[in-house]
Amino acid sequence: MPGSSCCLFLFSFYSASERSGGFAEGRQWLLGQLQQDGSLNNDATLSTAFQATTESLETFAIQQDSEPQELTGAAAYLAASAPDDSAENLARRMIAAHSLGLDAGTDRQALMARRQPYSGFGAFPGYSADVISTAFALEALHQLGITQEPAAYALQFLLDDQLDNGGWALDGDNAQVQTTAVVMHALWLYRKQYQVDAALGAAQSSLLGRRDDSLWAGTEQSSLALIALWSSAVDRSTFEAAFQALATPPHPPGAFLAV
Repeated sequence: MPGSSCCLFLFSFYSASERSGGFAEGRQWLLGQLQQDGSLNNDATLSTAFQATTESLETFAIQQDSEPQELTGAAAYLAASAPDDSAENLARRMIAAHSLGLDAGTDRQALMARRQPYSGFGAFPGYSADVISTAFALEALHQLGITQEPAAYALQFLLDDQLDNGGWALDGDNAQVQTTAVVMHALWLYRKQYQVDAALGAAQSSLLGRRDDSLWAGTEQSSLALIALWSSAVDRSTFEAAFQALATPPHPPGAFLAV
C-alpha cells in the first residue's frame, strides 16, 4: 500500500495547481534526501526505500523542473532495485521509470503476466485479481497511454467490486479509506474514456463520510484521501482547511510529511 511519501505527492498537487512557491521549496528538500545508493529516502520514512523513491520520482514528474543529472543516481537505484515483483511494485517502478524517460518494457511484460482474463490484476501470476493490484496496474497503463484493453476489463473489475457504501475493501465488506482513495484516483485517470462519474461520486461520499473534522485518522489516510478528492473536486477551496491542518508543524523546514 502507498505510504512514505504520499504527502510529498499530495503537496506537489496542491503547489502545482496553485502555482505557489511551495513546490520549489519542497523539491529542494526532497533532493536533499538523495542517498548514496540513489534512493530518495531518510531515517524518518516508515515505508521502504523503494516505495519512497518511486513516489518521489512521480512527484518530480508533476513539475519537471529538475536537471536530469540531479536524478541520475535515482535512475540507477531504480534499475538495480529488486523488491518483490508484486503487481504494485512493478507498477510503481514502471511509473517512476516513465517519469525519468526510461524504458519499462520488462516490467510491463511482468505486469501483464498478472492480468486475469476479462478481469483485473492479481498480485502475482496465478493470483486472483484484487483492487489494489488492479488500481496500481491501471495507473501504470495510463502512464503508457493504454486506455483500451486490458484497461477496460480492469476498470470494470473495480466498478463491479465497489461496495454499496461507495468504498472499496481489500477483503470483505469493510471499506478502507486508503483502499478507496487509491482505487478512486485510478478511476479518475480514465474519466475521459469511460463512464465512471457515478462511481467517483459514490467514492467521494464514502471518503467524506469517514472524515473527522477536516482530516482522516492518521497522515496516510488523510494524504491519500485528499489526493483522490483534490483530483476530482470542482471546488477545491473546500479542502483548504484540510491542507492547512495537514501542513501544521512540527516538520523540518521545507519538508513535507512522511508517513
